[in-house]
Amino acid sequence: EIPKRDWSSDVCSSDLKKFISAAKDLSSFKPDGFDEITSQKWYQDVRTYLNLHELLAVGVKLEVFDDDVCYDFWSGEMVRAYDATKFFIEWLQQQPGESDTYIELVAVSERWKNRAARGLVSSNNGQVGPFEGRPMS
Repeated sequence: EIPKRDWSSDVCSSDLKKFISAAKDLSSFKPDGFDEITSQKWYQDVRTYLNLHELLAVGVKLEVFDDDVCYDFWSGEMVRAYDATKFFIEWLQQQPGESDTYIELVAVSERWKNRAARGLVSSNNGQVGPFEGRPMS
């Protein structure tokens, strides 16, 4: 069970720091089984950070959040997180009962990657993500 969290910049910043550290461990890990992977120190940090992105992706899909605004602000960070954990997400989705895990995060990340590849530049000239020193306006 992944604990529910308040959505705030403090939480996101703290979770990002944990995610960056955990992603280094994740990149060298070759899972033998679900129980083994869930017992790893980094597992909870990766899941918590990906859950934030899944929440955002669901909000975009349901049009609770504006796609263009979210793209401008979050696309860089979401796509980086997705790219860093794609093999983990794919592995996780193959586990019993996990086939829909992060399905919206994957869909939005892939769509935003395609949008960037087509040259649809965001209004902030590509400086995206809340953790890159971008001033909030």
